[in-house]
Amino acid sequence: MNITKAQPKAQNSRLSATTTRAYTALGVGAVCIGFSAIFTKWAAVAGPVSAFYRVAIATAVLALPLILQAARGRSQEQQGRKITRVGMALTALAGLFFACDLALWNSSLLLTSAANATLLGNTSTLWVSIGATVLFRERLKNRF
Repeated sequence: MNITKAQPKAQNSRLSATTTRAYTALGVGAVCIGFSAIFTKWAAVAGPVSAFYRVAIATAVLALPLILQAARGRSQEQQGRKITRVGMALTALAGLFFACDLALWNSSLLLTSAANATLLGNTSTLWVSIGATVLFRERLKNRF
């Protein structure tokens, strides 16, 4: 009987540790995003150059797990995931739009304050939802 009581407690502590790590990662991410505008403005380089290096460094860091996975001999097909041409094309298109967003945002840092550029950049969700409602007559869900 003691074993059954200890098991939920162990699961609870594991869940608590996972939750703590998740919130810590969220906090670190928020701090990094908060300082990115200031550091980008201090760099005083052209927006596309700054955007290129931000994406290049992230690509190098995020490619490491993929390389390790390939070195262990586990491919996407073995894991039951198939990469299609359409999926690759949509991924490339999303990357292109993200690169344009970064280049424009980094360029805007040279023209205005970091606060203005960040405010306008982070309210894009609001503008997209208003545009979808007005232009495409989409209905937003209650959860939105």
